[in-house]
Parts: sequence; C-alpha cells; structure tokens
Amino acid sequence: MSKLAGSIYGWRLTGALKQFLTRTIPGVNRFKNIAWHGKTGCDVLIYDSMGSDALRSCIPTGTKVNVLRVREGMPLIKSGYFFFLGLINLCLYRSTTRAWRTALVNTWKPKVVMTFIDNSTSMGRIKSLFPEVQCVSIQNGARWVLSMPFQQRLDLDHYFCFGEVESDMMHRGGHLVEHYYPIGSIKAGIFWEQQLSHKTKKFDLCFISQFRSRFLPADGYIGEVLDAYKKTVKDVFTQVANVAVKRNMSLCVAMRYPLGSAEYDKEVEYFTHSNNHEFTFIPKSNYSSYESVQVSKLTVTCSSALGYEALGFGERVIFAKDVKEIASLVFKGTWKTNLATDHLPDLQRLYSTSDDELSRKVDSLLAMTDEEYLAYSEEARWHYMKFDKNKLPQDVVKNKIAIWLEQRA
Repeated sequence: MSKLAGSIYGWRLTGALKQFLTRTIPGVNRFKNIAWHGKTGCDVLIYDSMGSDALRSCIPTGTKVNVLRVREGMPLIKSGYFFFLGLINLCLYRSTTRAWRTALVNTWKPKVVMTFIDNSTSMGRIKSLFPEVQCVSIQNGARWVLSMPFQQRLDLDHYFCFGEVESDMMHRGGHLVEHYYPIGSIKAGIFWEQQLSHKTKKFDLCFISQFRSRFLPADGYIGEVLDAYKKTVKDVFTQVANVAVKRNMSLCVAMRYPLGSAEYDKEVEYFTHSNNHEFTFIPKSNYSSYESVQVSKLTVTCSSALGYEALGFGERVIFAKDVKEIASLVFKGTWKTNLATDHLPDLQRLYSTSDDELSRKVDSLLAMTDEEYLAYSEEARWHYMKFDKNKLPQDVVKNKIAIWLEQRA
C-alpha cells in the first residue's frame, strides 16, 4: 500500500493508474474526467463551484476555504492518504460515491460544508456520515419544482432560504429540514451592498425573461413543464408588450443571455413583436437583471426568482404563475394550493393573458404611493423574500459560520 501511495502522491493520473481505478473500483468508469484537488485542509468546504464566488461573501475573512469542483469530473485529492482512505471505505461501504465522499471529508477535515445547490441531496448524505460537521444549504432559486412528483427527498441540516414559504414547500413535499433561516437572497444582498445610490426610474415596465435556448424533447411531466413555459412566457410577454404600446409606456426586457452569444440572438427572436424596435433589450451581464427591475416602475414575471427578489427590494411586481397553463403544473405534484402565489395580494397575481386584466392591475399598482404599496405588499414580501436591508443575508450567514468555527476551534 505504501508503494501505491508513493506513486500517487503529487502527480497527474497515468494510464496505468486510470486503468487500475476503472477496473478495480466499481462506478469509477462512469466518470469521463478527473477533477484534481490539492491536499491542503480547510475550515469551510464549498460543495460545487457553481455560485462559489457568491458564497465566499458569506465566509469570515481569513477562513481556510476549499472548493469541490464536482461538475468537472470525479473529484480526487493528490494525496496517498486520500486514496488509502478511499480504498478502505470502498471495502466498508461497497459504494464508490460514499467511499470517496468520506475520504474527501476525512482528508480535508472541514468544520462547515456549504453549497449553493439547495435542492441537492449531497448535504444530507454528508451530514449522516459526519454529524459533527455543520452542513449549510443556501437557496439560489425559486423552488416550486419541489412539488414535482419525482423530486428526490431532501434532508437538510441548515437551510438559509428566501422566506417563510419554503418551510411549507418542504413539508408538503415530504422533505426534512433541521434548521430554517428565512433571510432573503444572497445574490440580492450582494447587489444591494454594492449599490452606490438609488437608481432613477427609466422604464415604465420591465419583463423578466425566462427563455431557454434549448427546449429539449422530453416525455411525461418534464416535457409538459417545458412546453407550458415555452408557450406561457411568450404569451405573457406579448400581453405586456401590448399594454406598453396601448398605454404609450416604455418597456425593457431583462434578458437571460449575454450580448454576442447565439443564445441571445435566439432570445431576441423568441420575443418577436411588431413594436420590438421601441423596446429595450438588456443583455445579461453581472447584475444587469437586478438593475433592470430597479430602474423600472413595475416588473412582470411568470415565476422567476428575480421577481421574488424584486418583491423583497420593495419593487412593484406582478406574477403570472396563476395563468392556467403553468398553474396547473403544481397541482400534479404534492401541492393542494399554489404556494408560489397564494400569499400575494390580488393585484400582484395574473390569472390570464387578457390585456384588460394586466392593464387594470398595472394602473392600480402604479397609482399607489410608495408607502401605500409597501403596506399593500408587506405580508407577501416577508412570506416570499424576507429581505432585511439592515441585516443583509450574507452577513447573517457569515456570523453563523463564525460562531460554528469558534465553537470547534
């Protein structure tokens, strides 16, 4: 075993070793690539590089941090000790994934493991193996998909979520959460902290794009979801565009893709309207979508996370999640009511693609003073996006992690 450890330590994977791993360890051959990591330990382990930059804002300064790049291939550490533990664990567990996950944590010895992929089952599995490690899941998007009938059951330790509604969503879906922290959105908090001044309103209306560049063929429930959103997002945009033209209102579209990409060109084509030349399409770049809603008097969305984040900011928002084609999707799962909208007041819920309904609700919301609107939407804001501008989400998480690290010092 020492010979194996000596040949592995500090080098890149050779053809002979790769052949050994794929033939000896069941499951390894399903990984096309290897993601190599250094052997240095850490206090905080970020599980998955997606959103890792945002998560770093939640970690106390000076903390040792490692990022596990699970999307690049099978994560391996350049350490003979790691491979030694992995092979022993494989004999114990008879599971490749469990063996290497356990070896990773035992090699790096993090006190906190955190992820931005809050619908991942990995945190629950790590917690079951290492009960002394604090496992943190941070919400990164709207979670109506938890109503889907095929959703894997989640078992979360610490869940830093958008609002109070996530508790009901988790419970009805049969998911388990040990500790809830409704704090709002981390990304929204980072954007808010970077603002130098309040934005002047440049547009009357903003439409949040939920366009997908690839609507892949799919059967069953997934196919139904993709088809329903493809149609409804376009229909609602057309509705908003018609109202803008009839009311002589300026309209911007917060795009999902960056300028110059093939996806962006397809996105513009998808939103074809006879008055497109009068609308402003804002390409995706950094926090451009957040800026789009902030410089608009009112925003319309089907069910995007950005819409709820705008609601948390105190912006005027209308949600089209009650339009029949997409509202009906949630009732095929575990929900008996549409939790994504049932705490919104009537003026902020769109039930049809009728121009008359949207016009009436736009006029009513814009006629309110800022104080009247904040009072009107107060319950909905705290229920869906409990965003406190004086206690930003990233600071709440950072303080909690600091306490855990001090306790384990």
